[in-house]
Order: sequence, then structure tokens, then C-alpha cells
Amino acid sequence: MPYAKIMRAFRIKSLYIKASEKFYLGGVMKYYKSFLLASVFSSILIPASLSAVRPDSDELARIIVSQRACQVAVVDQKPLAQSGWFSSFRQKTGNVLRWFGDVLRTEEDSRTAAGHAKQMAKDAAVKALSSKTGLLFLDQKVLNPFGNALRNVGQRIKGGKETQTETRVILDNLELNRSSKNADVENALRTVAAASLKVDVTTAIKTYEDVVLGLNKRGFSTKNLGTEQIYLDALARQTLVKNSNTSYKDFSGEMFAHGMPVLKKMNGIKNASDDGVKLNRMNDYLLKAFERENTQIRVNAARNSAVAAS
Repeated sequence: MPYAKIMRAFRIKSLYIKASEKFYLGGVMKYYKSFLLASVFSSILIPASLSAVRPDSDELARIIVSQRACQVAVVDQKPLAQSGWFSSFRQKTGNVLRWFGDVLRTEEDSRTAAGHAKQMAKDAAVKALSSKTGLLFLDQKVLNPFGNALRNVGQRIKGGKETQTETRVILDNLELNRSSKNADVENALRTVAAASLKVDVTTAIKTYEDVVLGLNKRGFSTKNLGTEQIYLDALARQTLVKNSNTSYKDFSGEMFAHGMPVLKKMNGIKNASDDGVKLNRMNDYLLKAFERENTQIRVNAARNSAVAAS
């Protein structure tokens, strides 16, 4: 066969292979993008299964203690090492989707430098998402579930399991889902407040506030639930249950010692005109809490005595 014919045949075969590869990869990527978009929307729209029974405060306290005991050994549980371009592509895609989901679902304080930077990243992400999908993502009620869906899909693509942080373990054990009502979220917060105080009163505020933030990121609104009062009620109850003969002076001292950061955020207190007015309002609130919880303790004691006598 003449040299020219051989080269012509070789070029035709090369062009055919390149065209086939382009057609195949284009089809794969088109299918992959469709699958990805469908997975995200199904994660948002498909109702969650019914929740299991939520643990009580004693059980949740044991879970927190157990998690803290093994926290030193907690690391990212990554999938088995794999080689090849597809494995690397899957890892990178999963990480990008998780990052994108984090940006979309996070509400930051733009008054700080870090918050301003994160808000700018979020605005850019929302703009890019809107231009790609033709949808307008203007409301946090839309951004939070969409961001969570992106994180979930990214984790599935990446493989492995998320790092089991203390906050994530607590949130998972609360057994809340997309069908949960405000009353369910409020009851869950009461359980978290009581459990965190039983574990360690000095770290309880941080544990509780991390869970509140985590709930917001997962799409559960806590703005109208009075999260500060839920925590302070739990602290007041624990303080008086430990010693039913506690005087108001000792009670208020305990509340100031372990609840001041939350007390300052209470409605009507945080916006007080001066420190004197703020302190008076704090004392008014604490006196009412002292009387209310003591009354409830006496009612519970009478009920238990009646049940035992029957």
C-alpha cells in the first residue's frame, strides 16, 4: 500500500477515535450533570421518613459525654484509596459541591471582615447558580435546603463519612426532618439545653449555641422560638432541682455566673438604654423564673406523692 494511502487511513482512524471520545465524554458529562441536578432537587423535595423517638436529656447527655471521650480520635473517615482519573474527579467534584453547599446555607455577620468575605463569596455563588439554572435564589429559606442538598450529594459522590463532630452527633440524634414543626424544634432545644447543662455547666452555653446555629444551617428556623429563654429556663430548673431550698440570692448568683452571656441577649434586655436599666430587667426576669420554677417543682412533687400513694 502506498505511503500516502497509509497516512490517509491513519488520519481517518485518528479522527474517528477523537470524534468517538468526544461524543462519549459529552454524553457522559451531559448525563452526569442531569443526574447531579436531579439528585439535588430530589434531596430537597422528597419528604423525609418518619423520625425515630428523640432521646431524653439524660440519654443525650450520655451521648455527649461519649462523644467527648472519643473526640481526640475523631478524623475524617475517607473511602478506601483508589487510583485513576475518575476517582480524582469524583473526590474533587464532591469537595466542590460540599463547599458550594456550605457557602449557600451559611448566614454570616457582614460587619466583620471574615463575615464580609463569606457574604461576598455567598453572593457570587448565588449569582453563578442563578445564571446556570435560570432560577432566582433570593431567600434564605430556599438557600438553606438547597445548600444542604448540595452537601449531601457532594458527600455521596465523594464517598466516606462526614467527620463526627459533637454538634453533628447531637443534631443527628435529635431526629428532626423536613416535616418537623416549630414545636418539635422547640422541644429538641429544651432537650439539648438540659443535656448540655447536665454534662458540664461551664461549656453548656457553647454546646447549646452551636446546636442552634447547626439547626439554622440545616434549614430549621429558630428566630421566633426564644432560644435564649429556653436555655435560661433549663438553667433555672437545674439550679433549683439540685437544691430546692436555694435562696433567691444564691439562685441569681448562679444564673449570673453561668447564664450571663445568654441573659444579655434576651429581648428587652439587650436593647436597654443603660446598664442600670439592663440590670433591673435582668433581676425582674430572674425573680419571675425563680418563682415559676419553684412552683413547678412543688407541683411535680405533689403529683409524684399522689401517684405513689395511689
